[in-house]
Amino acid sequence: MKSLHKSASLLMCFALAGCETNPLPQQGEITANRPAPPRVVTPPLVIDVPTRLIFREGIENSYTLRMSVPAPGSPVVEVIGLPAGATFDPMTFKLTWTPGYNAAGDATDPGEVDRDYSIRLLLKSSLDSVTFVERSIVITVKDVLRPLTVSSDRMTMATTEGTALVHRIKIKSLDFPSGPFTLYTDGLPAGATIAPGSTPDEFIFGYTPGYGVVNSDQYGPMSLVIKVDAVGPRNTRVRQELKWEISHKQREPVTSMPETLTVVDSVVIAVNAVDSNEERPPTISFADAVPGKGRLRIETREIPSTDPGILPRTEAMIFWDTLPAAEFGRPQTLNLKFCVKGYSREECLNRAMVVTFSGRRPLVDLVDRREWPLDQIRYFRVSDELATPVLGGRVQIDPRESDNVSFAEVRDGQARVRATGPGPGKIMLRVQSANGSVQREPFIFRAVADSGNAQLHPDDRMPWTLTWDAR
Repeated sequence: MKSLHKSASLLMCFALAGCETNPLPQQGEITANRPAPPRVVTPPLVIDVPTRLIFREGIENSYTLRMSVPAPGSPVVEVIGLPAGATFDPMTFKLTWTPGYNAAGDATDPGEVDRDYSIRLLLKSSLDSVTFVERSIVITVKDVLRPLTVSSDRMTMATTEGTALVHRIKIKSLDFPSGPFTLYTDGLPAGATIAPGSTPDEFIFGYTPGYGVVNSDQYGPMSLVIKVDAVGPRNTRVRQELKWEISHKQREPVTSMPETLTVVDSVVIAVNAVDSNEERPPTISFADAVPGKGRLRIETREIPSTDPGILPRTEAMIFWDTLPAAEFGRPQTLNLKFCVKGYSREECLNRAMVVTFSGRRPLVDLVDRREWPLDQIRYFRVSDELATPVLGGRVQIDPRESDNVSFAEVRDGQARVRATGPGPGKIMLRVQSANGSVQREPFIFRAVADSGNAQLHPDDRMPWTLTWDAR
């Protein structure tokens, strides 16, 4: 019986989770311990989002952020540093933003492209207002360039031959208002120019079409199409076509003549006329030609041209002469009225021309040699081409300014002079011309004592002419 009791105790010990003491104690007592309950692990607060979010200017972008907190709580999210215009829905955890076109890049620095914005996410549980987790996120905004545009008051400009055309255009960039911009053109006519305007985005085209650019037989204006390629920062481009319409212009004949002249006692005035509209010269017809004094004669002729660069012309020659000597030195007015008829236009002109006749210079013929015997009288012939000979009193010898002169006389255009002694001498002539002007002119001579070597004979006289400006 005692043995049976021990066996039962042994079986009971094995049946239990474990025995702390000897399963077969001497007194027959068994001690057992209860195992500890399993430990419960609380799930953490989780923010499951990328460290960088990409947005593009002008485009709506949205991201759903994943958050989790232990049940039965619900996530409570706070966003710090959200850019202007961006929104966050705390119910759906959706971050939405349409960045403006100034959110990235730099209008003053074309090399600046992207821009970063930093935000912070704070996550709590609705059941625990103390415990939270935090995550920093970078929002990168990509710069989006908007297209360039070309603007002008008018894309089509009109002008005529010989009239300047000025065409202003502006290159507009919403991202880089100040550029820099570059223009490339195709179809720009020879002679046209491109100049910068008053602002960095303005360009000025200039063109003055020459005469003959448009065929005179062409119906309607001639059209020029200029293709303009504008290039802005970061190789932004736009192409625009400009249209110029050029019309043919009938030109008036071109007439040229002097306005003032100073002549001696007659003048030939040339009036020239050309017509650039055709290859034949225009016609000149005088309605009236009235001189103040004197007589006129007009001859008209056509002058052809064999040089392609020189137009044929019509030349009217106006001969004006027989002016009275008393009018010399006084301005004379010639009033002309004439018409020039060209290809399809006729121009009538009234021109006044002022001519001053100075009169011819007097001539002094010295019928002598420069060296003469002092015991002989020398003769001078003094003449004026308008009054031959000069009347007595028109030629004088001034004894106060004459040297080595013992006798001087002027009569009927002749002067007689005798030297005082051998050696050099001077005769001061005072000559009054037909127009009233007075000229003083010295004549230097040398008298010699030996008269045998300088006998004066009619057949060996040596005329000597002394001229000067008597105006």
